[in-house]
Amino acid sequence: DNEQRTLPKNQRRSRPAAPDHLDRAMAGEMGKEDLKQFNDAAVKVWNEQVLVKCIHCGRTFFPNKLEKHQKCCTQKNPMLNLNKEKGNASKFEALIKYPKNKQVNEEH
Repeated sequence: DNEQRTLPKNQRRSRPAAPDHLDRAMAGEMGKEDLKQFNDAAVKVWNEQVLVKCIHCGRTFFPNKLEKHQKCCTQKNPMLNLNKEKGNASKFEALIKYPKNKQVNEEH
């Protein structure tokens, strides 16, 4: 919220919505497939509601970093992402072993 206040009004964005079933994910009540779907949905929310896409090259940036990027990235000369391989986050994501469902005590 504080960061948004420092931006010009036309660049401010609303707070991203929490992904569906956040409570179940935080409580460990999701199985492997449900948790994977939850994580995919969370990444989609992040990409669509937090990051901003450059109109020239299509790469995404934090809103406060886009202006600096666009000083060099133009319609005539869009910047290319020279990273030919996946970043560390993508490499580590492939190593995730999703847990089985947590045993839920139904005697509440």
